[in-house]
Amino acid sequence: MIGQIMRSINKIIACYKSQYILFVISILLLSTGSVFSQDSTRIWLDSIRHETQQRLRPAPIFSVGVIDNSDKTVIPFDYEDIATLKSERAIAKRFGLYGVINRSGEVKVPFLFDRIASFLHDRYVVELKNKWGIVGSDGNKIIPFEYDDIIFFDGGNAVVKKGDNYAMLSISGNHLGSFIYNNVESMNDGVAIAMKNHFVGLVDTLGIEKTPFIYDWIYPSTTHIFAAIKDGKYCIVNREGLQLTDLDYNEISSFNEKGYGLARKGSKYGILNDQGTETTPLIYDDMTLYDDCASAKFNNLWGVVDFSGNTRIPFEYQSIKRYYGNLFLVKQNDRWKFIDYETLDVLPMVYESVNSYATYSQNLVSNYRQLYSPARREGKWGLIDMLGQVVAPFVYDGDKIIPLGENLLAIQKGAFYSLADFDGKYITKRDFEDIFTLSDNLVRVKDNGKYGIVNNAGVLIVDCIYDNIFTLAEGSYYAVYKDGRYGVIDDNAKQIIPMKYAYVLMFGDDLFVVKR
Repeated sequence: MIGQIMRSINKIIACYKSQYILFVISILLLSTGSVFSQDSTRIWLDSIRHETQQRLRPAPIFSVGVIDNSDKTVIPFDYEDIATLKSERAIAKRFGLYGVINRSGEVKVPFLFDRIASFLHDRYVVELKNKWGIVGSDGNKIIPFEYDDIIFFDGGNAVVKKGDNYAMLSISGNHLGSFIYNNVESMNDGVAIAMKNHFVGLVDTLGIEKTPFIYDWIYPSTTHIFAAIKDGKYCIVNREGLQLTDLDYNEISSFNEKGYGLARKGSKYGILNDQGTETTPLIYDDMTLYDDCASAKFNNLWGVVDFSGNTRIPFEYQSIKRYYGNLFLVKQNDRWKFIDYETLDVLPMVYESVNSYATYSQNLVSNYRQLYSPARREGKWGLIDMLGQVVAPFVYDGDKIIPLGENLLAIQKGAFYSLADFDGKYITKRDFEDIFTLSDNLVRVKDNGKYGIVNNAGVLIVDCIYDNIFTLAEGSYYAVYKDGRYGVIDDNAKQIIPMKYAYVLMFGDDLFVVKR
């Protein structure tokens, strides 16, 4: 039978006059695939194949495949689109229909569906004839195609939509709730925030309502505590639906993993625990919550308190912010210094400014902001590490400095950047229009509108000839783009994939999705 079909294909391809005939052939090929053990599953899949034959689609252009890092084809160029691997599976498109393949190109879900939105634990949310359902591996139907939308959440739970209403769906428990909700916003540990009759409450995946639907809103939470609001007043409820405080707060923040959150009454802030107790009195003008303490403002000065309300860093400072670990940056007399939260030791250096946050501009982001922070002292820039110790001397002039690697800095002056090392020496004679960290070893630079690469010693190892260079897998592979074609270089800036593809993206380790 296969031989007869292939001979027919060869004749038809020779003519190549009918888009519709080509599509029908694809369906015939699919029909020779897997045979399912259950008759009902086979009958359902066969009916879907038959129905797809009746739906005219444009002739496909097979131009997408998967190659390895030596440009060898691993999955043939038989697809219109292939997504990146997730859990060793990838959504792909063929003959205008979607299916799922694995790393080697083996079909795991047949190409029968109009769209595949997501998958989790061998369950796939798929669209067929403008309706959504859920199928398992090999395409066997788990949830019928009756819904206008399906959204996966944690633990194999989902929300399904019919018309304008939503219901909770427990896939593992095979339970579908009632379509009585106007919306379902988010789910955490089997409990979702839902809206019914324009009021909000909590409901679990079995459709059991944990709270009355009386609130104007409940804020999503990653913990077991939720902040709820009604008529402009806040309270907290737990995941079991118990309201733990009265509705008499003007603001309540998200709770941290230790079960503490900020609360405000009027203009004063304090701290609540996950039982609804005010562990820190509401007497502060402003607060910022951390994992184990909070910075607070009192009588226009800042300090640090623990969750029991004890003062840990005295209220003596113009500003205060967490730096890293036990270190806080405090501002006094317009100068910044470090205080250890545990020992209250004060580091001797005093700075005019310390950038403890990400260094962002329109054209530049430094990946090394987590390791080093630019600081300014007596008008000169230097670098400090996360222990507050000097790692690059305070000798650099410029508008700002940006750490790029273990021994590489960018010095910005106006619209241009020069390179220097941590010893205070400039290591390139030319300036660049843009600098961007690609990896520990490589920095992308821009000159005369074209991109090249400098290594971590400041040596230009790839000339500025490309229209773009970007990271595919940090520390491994980078895409280079020129004249409408893409190639790939490795972390040594060696070109391993020639410049011949319309696009390239990572498929999996050492594998790339490319379009010819």
